[in-house]
Amino acid sequence: MIRILIVILLTGTAGIEGQTEIIEGSDKLHLRNSIESEPRQDAGLSEAAYKKVYSYTKNTNAFKDFSYEQMKARILNTSSWVPPAELQKSFPYYHAGYDYEKRPVWVAEIGKFDFRDIVAKGDKSIVEAKRYLFQAVLNGIFSIAAMDTEEQEIKDTFVIFDMEGASIKQLNFLPSWVQFAELFGKYWDLVFQLLGRLVIINANYVTKLATDIARPVVGQLMERVEVYGVNRNVWLPRLLKHMPIEAIPSWYGGKKNFKPISIHG
Repeated sequence: MIRILIVILLTGTAGIEGQTEIIEGSDKLHLRNSIESEPRQDAGLSEAAYKKVYSYTKNTNAFKDFSYEQMKARILNTSSWVPPAELQKSFPYYHAGYDYEKRPVWVAEIGKFDFRDIVAKGDKSIVEAKRYLFQAVLNGIFSIAAMDTEEQEIKDTFVIFDMEGASIKQLNFLPSWVQFAELFGKYWDLVFQLLGRLVIINANYVTKLATDIARPVVGQLMERVEVYGVNRNVWLPRLLKHMPIEAIPSWYGGKKNFKPISIHG
């Protein structure tokens, strides 16, 4: 289950162009978006960004046979695509800031994601979701590349999963597991390179049970995973050991004027 959750996030959700704002008075992130109806013609990416992505993908089973130019075309095609508005609305995530190691901090309210609905809608929905997922990988890598300097290269990300709202309904739908297994098999080596630390908060009994079952299976990866329940007094101090309070959303105990670096979905 932990492997599946990690694949979901880092092959995760996609960015949109337009104006975004945080609606005041909410204890979670709510966005008002102005979404483009057509794909962008130019993703505005630097050569350094393309090379950063290629430095990861060239070592993976899924992309090892891609030349640099082929991968560059794939990156441009995926980055410039604007997903359906319904898909973006259902799978929001955001770049909250950077930790003390200069790794980008990404947050996703995974517990609210309805993967079952996406799969149940059929092939077209699944294809769009997979493209949407890969776009999130690129967003994550771009945020890593933004902190690279001649003296220091950043290699991975810090991820927070908010599991509030997770239900057994998402776990007992066999077609979803089939799709997740396919994603895992195809992109696992890419995910392993990109995930530096995963902190799961607001874990309920479903999340904790899945974690306990997965623990002996995922082995080394569990060294990067921390799972906490709903008590903020437990997990907030842990987050503050890794990152400044400015990188923590206000609804998780950060400053009231918190604003994400970027919002996707």
